[in-house]
Amino acid sequence: ANIAYLPTGYDAQFWRPLGAKDDVVLSVAVVRDLGTARLKGLDTLIAAAWKMPAVKFVIVGVDPQIGLSLRPPMNMTFYGPMPRKEILPFYQQAKVYCQPSRREGLSNALCEAMLCGCIPVASRVGGNPTAIGNDGILIPPSDVDSLVTALHYGLTTEEQIGERARSRIVSLFPKEKRESDLLRAV
Repeated sequence: ANIAYLPTGYDAQFWRPLGAKDDVVLSVAVVRDLGTARLKGLDTLIAAAWKMPAVKFVIVGVDPQIGLSLRPPMNMTFYGPMPRKEILPFYQQAKVYCQPSRREGLSNALCEAMLCGCIPVASRVGGNPTAIGNDGILIPPSDVDSLVTALHYGLTTEEQIGERARSRIVSLFPKEKRESDLLRAV
């Protein structure tokens, strides 16, 4: 009875779409070792990228040496860790955001991407279903074929799904609610 759930809140004025989207699949994960790469599902995403050679994949937050050791295809580019605010243009450019984790909480990166109008594709684990609801695509973890199908759908469907995804995060996780609930708790 004395436990309260207080989810993260997001600044919808900062995390916002900006113009037309490119046919890019983006994923953001802080990865400094191979174990974390597997936990974040990068092996599954790389396997999907091999099956989608015409699609551009961008991964932010992964040490490039770790990324290269995973033997990615030529259509996948890795960027190392960077401050959160520098990730904004990546979210604003990509049509699809992919969170293929095997275990995940309520992912900040997923929610930020949704606020930027990305169509979310994520594994059905942890907080991903809470973030996405019916406004994106949930797949079984580690299922490469389901991921390929979902990414193709995300890249070819109308961008209104991204608009609905943004609306969902704005309504469920506003920064102001988080701040007021924190103040009330203390």
